[in-house]
Amino acid sequence: MSEPNKDAAKIKEAPKKDAQKKDTPKKEAVKRDVPKSNRLEQVKKFLSGAKSELKKVHWPNRQQMVAYTGVVFVTIAIVGAIIWIMDSVLSKGLELLIQVAK
Repeated sequence: MSEPNKDAAKIKEAPKKDAQKKDTPKKEAVKRDVPKSNRLEQVKKFLSGAKSELKKVHWPNRQQMVAYTGVVFVTIAIVGAIIWIMDSVLSKGLELLIQVAK
C-alpha cells in the first residue's frame, strides 16, 4: 500500500521540474531621448525640492555648534591616542620579534 503513495509523489514532482525550465524572453534596453527643456525643468524641480527640505532642517544655534565641535575634537583626540598607543605597542612587539629571530 505504501508503494502507490511513492509513485504518486514522484508523478507530482515531475511537472515541477518542467515548470522551472521555462525560458523567459530577455527584455531589451529602452533608450530614452529626453529633451533638454525637460532636463532643465527636472533640475529646477530638484533644486526647489532641495530648498524646501533645507527649510525643514533644525539648524543648531551658535552655542550648540561650539559644543558639538568640542565633542568632535575630543573624540578625534581620544581615537588618535588609541591608534598611536596601538601602533607603538605593535611596533615594539615587531622589533622584539625581529631581534629574537636573528
